[in-house]
Amino acid sequence: MAKEPENLEPKAETEAETEAAQDNAAEEAVAVQAQDEPELGGDSEPSTEAGPSSESEDERDEQEEVSEEAAVDDVEEPARIPDLKGLIGRKVGMTQIFDDTGAAIPVTIIEAGPCFITQIRTHAKDGYNSVQLGLEETSQRRLTGGQLGHLKRTNAPPLRHLREFRVRNLGDLEEGERITVQVFRVGDRVDVVGTSKGRGFAGAIKRHGFHRGPKTHGQSDRERAPGSHGAGSAPGRVFKGVKGPGHMGSVRVSSQNLRVDLVDLELNLLGVRGSVPGPKGGLVLVKEGRKQ
Repeated sequence: MAKEPENLEPKAETEAETEAAQDNAAEEAVAVQAQDEPELGGDSEPSTEAGPSSESEDERDEQEEVSEEAAVDDVEEPARIPDLKGLIGRKVGMTQIFDDTGAAIPVTIIEAGPCFITQIRTHAKDGYNSVQLGLEETSQRRLTGGQLGHLKRTNAPPLRHLREFRVRNLGDLEEGERITVQVFRVGDRVDVVGTSKGRGFAGAIKRHGFHRGPKTHGQSDRERAPGSHGAGSAPGRVFKGVKGPGHMGSVRVSSQNLRVDLVDLELNLLGVRGSVPGPKGGLVLVKEGRKQ
């Protein structure tokens, strides 16, 4: 029996419906994409995003200016240097430093300050201008009631050593102010006052540099003696001040016109060229040089 031919019309209709559905899906996808991404064309309106960006840049500039001003305000002003070239200190010892050319410079190291202004004397009230400095804090039980009352007046701590410095102009100095080695600069000329080392009882040769006598002509034990001195019957005594044997050293000595070659702000050290009177640890006064 012969087979009947298949009907192809339904298949053709099915293919047409499939193509139409695909076209509709493609159109919908294009429409969605167009909504998500606006068209870029010559007739499109200018973007409104430029305004906010420019405003944000202006705000950023203002913030930077404010931050710069705040940074300038936060910078601490340099500390005021008191108008007083004078300190109390202690002699540390001698050493040497080297300059830019490599030359060795002998210096004496002085631990100067910090000191406190405990009193200011004025010409109008006291007849002269001076500043009293104090050094080395100590326990209250080591001071008398009068000393504690004197220091309490300027809110100064208990201080062991008080010394007075004559000045021509008081400037803007204030009681209770703290003085450090920053008042000196390398190259300044200073006078250092201290108490020389005590040598005990010494003869005239060691004490005053006398020349010894001859060892011959019969004398055996008189070569280092100063010999006789003084008048006879009138006035019959030795005048005061005549050089002879006696106690040597332990007197106030000033080393003048010494050059400052080292200033250490962290350790409160001064290095002055040359020698300074007194032993290691001795108390010294560093003042502005008078023979500059």
